[in-house]
Amino acid sequence: MRRAFVAVALLKHAASCVYLLLLGLLMLFAKPSDQVKFQVYAMKTLSAPLYLAFACTHLLGAISLLVPIRYRRSMTPLRWRSLSVPSRVVQLGNVVETTVQLLQAWRLSMYTVDVDVAVAYALLVSIAAISTPWPARSDAARLVNSLTSFGLSTGFYLVVVVPALLVAKFVDPRVGYSSNWTVRYTLLTRFLAPNTALDLLEKVILFSASLWNVRQLVDPMLFLRSSIVAPTARTSRAIGPLVSSFDRWAPQKPPRCYGWHKWVKRGLVAYSFGIGLVSAIAGLSVAVSPRRCPPECRMVTTPWWTTSCTCALLRIECNDTNTEYATRLFTSNQLGSMLFYVQWVRCPLPDGLDISSLSQFPQLYGLTVQSAQLPANWSLPNGASWPSNLLSLNFYDTPFMDVPPALSVLPTYCQTLTLSRSLMTSALPLTRPSSWSNLAALLLSDNQLREWPNWMHELRALERLDVSSNQLTSIPETELISLPALSRLQVAQNRVPTLPYALLAAKPALVLDVSNNPIETVMSDAVAARIADRQVLVDGSPYCLAGGDGCNAVCAPTCSNLARGNNVCDRSCYNPECAFDAGDCAANGTQW
Repeated sequence: MRRAFVAVALLKHAASCVYLLLLGLLMLFAKPSDQVKFQVYAMKTLSAPLYLAFACTHLLGAISLLVPIRYRRSMTPLRWRSLSVPSRVVQLGNVVETTVQLLQAWRLSMYTVDVDVAVAYALLVSIAAISTPWPARSDAARLVNSLTSFGLSTGFYLVVVVPALLVAKFVDPRVGYSSNWTVRYTLLTRFLAPNTALDLLEKVILFSASLWNVRQLVDPMLFLRSSIVAPTARTSRAIGPLVSSFDRWAPQKPPRCYGWHKWVKRGLVAYSFGIGLVSAIAGLSVAVSPRRCPPECRMVTTPWWTTSCTCALLRIECNDTNTEYATRLFTSNQLGSMLFYVQWVRCPLPDGLDISSLSQFPQLYGLTVQSAQLPANWSLPNGASWPSNLLSLNFYDTPFMDVPPALSVLPTYCQTLTLSRSLMTSALPLTRPSSWSNLAALLLSDNQLREWPNWMHELRALERLDVSSNQLTSIPETELISLPALSRLQVAQNRVPTLPYALLAAKPALVLDVSNNPIETVMSDAVAARIADRQVLVDGSPYCLAGGDGCNAVCAPTCSNLARGNNVCDRSCYNPECAFDAGDCAANGTQW
């Protein structure tokens, strides 16, 4: 039994260390766009160091379990080994822990769009609250305590959230281009990472309790039993009179103190059972009481104790008929205050978007407008401005004569701007719109651009640039080299005759797509190796058609392989030859 418990403790130490280390490093080395997107409280100054400190503590705990027992006992002070915490203190600690777990379950219900996630966590809290208040010293009680504490502080998120985030971060960032993925996992990440000082304190309590419980599982087996040493006869004769006199003169606690302690323990047990009951009822009510939302709400959050609509993703398809209904629908009374993402499809908007209505939703993250009828030189009303919480603005098949004035002054923290098949001009403005300096992603595909602006080097926060399917004849290497965060450049379907060797040499981690360009030769072995590794894509070029290494066939000269399966509807790939963009498009070639 001892070896089994040690193995369980070792696995929990390792899993907790991995989880905390991953989150700590992601926060410590987060890009500026991630800091804005996930709204982490004191990300690099406090949250990341605390997470890394707990990771190191779990690592040391795991190492201590691998040390041979005889050395472990000799290295552990006798006083520490024999330390015993009163049962009522342990019970009080369990009550504090389950209270925090209940608060975290309530917060999770407001941040998840998956009913099963909200219900599972609430029921796990209920099990923990009911099973942990007993001051039992048995191995079984310690095992249950340790398992539930680990599951609610680390294990649950390690299974439900972390894998998807790791795929988007290190395997294929394109999964994060989907609005559905953005809604689901951005909300979960905002819950996962502490976004207020109180939330950070709650998570620190859970991490501390989990660490305490896993040590309580194994330390009594490894240390306490070995610390009991029988006194010799000589020692007994020496200290016997002293112990007797101490017992005779030591003040005795009145009997009523023991009665008071008993009632305190009973109160703590009743309180814990109450928490378990509340969590179970709240979680099950989410499953049996669906939200009363209009059909346009494609995703809803699941907060406790309400059946009113809490829409997270709203998709309005006007079809030129229900414009009035869509306008009337777009209110917080109809949709709730948790609206996170909005899509307008084929909506006649002759006066532009109603900016004042967007301000009703403090959580609004992004919006997409497709095939809409907006003014060609759309401007915001006098005195109006974008809500500062908007981080993503996307326009598809929405013709503007030029970059409209409404998009020259973006929201304060806007990270993504998409203008795809939306510019009827061959060049961007001569001067950079001042608010574009914070952009992390600028997506200008499927336009008629012939020239690069002379201010590209000023977009210092830019991480992703997409100018595919334009009429560009070169790549401004010097300007792009000066962008410190640039990690993905898409210039497919243009007229670029040569690879940007200087840019590739300066940015060895850059992902470059120059598919379907008239590139005939590759004059660098290092670049050829990156083509073979699919870090540089030249598919569909004369070089590939002549049998160059590292190439894949393209479905059509208008479609890059990088654009298929990227969760964005690319109209240049929306044809039978490309399987209608490999399922990236909704009905009639619109964005999901």
